[in-house]
Amino acid sequence: MSTGKKRLLAYVIMVISVLLSVKLVKDIIKLWHVDDRLIEAEEELLLAKREQEELRRQLKKVEGDEWWESQVRDTLKMARKDERIVVVPEEILSFEAVEEKRAVKAIEDDTTNAEKWWQVFVY
Repeated sequence: MSTGKKRLLAYVIMVISVLLSVKLVKDIIKLWHVDDRLIEAEEELLLAKREQEELRRQLKKVEGDEWWESQVRDTLKMARKDERIVVVPEEILSFEAVEEKRAVKAIEDDTTNAEKWWQVFVY
C-alpha cells in the first residue's frame, strides 16, 4: 500500500474512533441521568399512592350514611332532636375576621411603643 492510502485509512479510523468515543460519552451521560429519572419516578409513584390512600379514605367517609345525613341537614338547615341551629350574621363573621387580621398584624409589628407614639404625633 502506498503512504497516501495508509494516511487516508488512518484518518478514517481516527474519525470513526472519535465518533464512537462521542457516542460512548453520550451513552454514559444518559446512564448517569437514568438514576435521577428513576428516583423522580419513584417519588411520583409514592405521591400517587399517598393520594390514592387519601381518596380511598374520603370515599369510605362519603359512602357512609352519617356523611349523607350531615350533608342533607346542612343543606336544608335541619337539626336532630337534641340539636339547635344558630345562624350567625355575616357582619359578625366579617368583624371577627377583621379583628383577627389586626391581631396578627400587631403580633408581626416590631415597632416599639415610643416609635408608635412618634408616628401618631409626627405623621
